[in-house]
Amino acid sequence: MAGPTRDRGVVLRNISLGDTSRIVSVLSTGYGRVKLVAKGSRKIGSRLGPLLEPGNELDLVFYPHHDRELWTLKEAGLRRAALTGGGTLSKLSHLFAALELTDRLLPERETVEEFDTLVNGFLEAWHASGDVRMPALFFAFEVQWLAAAGLGLDPHECADCGVDLRDVDRAQFRVAEGAIVCAGCAASGGRWIEAAALDGLRAVVAADFDEPGTVPELDVTQKRDVGRLLHEHMTFHLSHYRLPTSLYWMTPERAAASERP
Repeated sequence: MAGPTRDRGVVLRNISLGDTSRIVSVLSTGYGRVKLVAKGSRKIGSRLGPLLEPGNELDLVFYPHHDRELWTLKEAGLRRAALTGGGTLSKLSHLFAALELTDRLLPERETVEEFDTLVNGFLEAWHASGDVRMPALFFAFEVQWLAAAGLGLDPHECADCGVDLRDVDRAQFRVAEGAIVCAGCAASGGRWIEAAALDGLRAVVAADFDEPGTVPELDVTQKRDVGRLLHEHMTFHLSHYRLPTSLYWMTPERAAASERP
């Protein structure tokens, strides 16, 4: 058996293993996404148990077993708890959604610096932002993930003819191509995007996690339309993508009702 390794990581998810243990998926600095067995962590009084919640950032000591699917977690220390960023339903739902996407979409045991930087940037912005910016912050995470995967969206100019889309009443999204085009280049079967949704998408694309104030506040219609467009795009082009379970409750109707006086 290899000796213990020290690393840092953020907990993406955990699942029960038997009666007393957990399997923990962690995005680590040195190894990328890894699965660790935390033996005894479900026992009453376990010191490890409370640390292994999604979103917690940890110092880790674990044993790599390069011939096995699961490695062994020996120790963990808390660097920053997710709940220090706020425990509202909206904040936690969007945090868990980003972590779930990372767990689904990143390959196992491969360090991909661009995605590691993206996740860490999202976490910093998440801790610094309030509830009202959560939908746009999550959309910005999706947009930047798509761009890093070579599937970026350009809401500024028509993908076919290059016309400026900032002054149009609406444009069309062609999901199979991942392209946004003007009305003059539109074809049958595409989804129409109204000007307000295009404005929202442009603001999301421009968001900078290093400056949380650049993350926009979207209205109900923008949240619905931008979210639907990104969901369709990711569903079509990323085979492991699924709508994160923590967002199931956030239907457009419920989101609209929550903003009524």
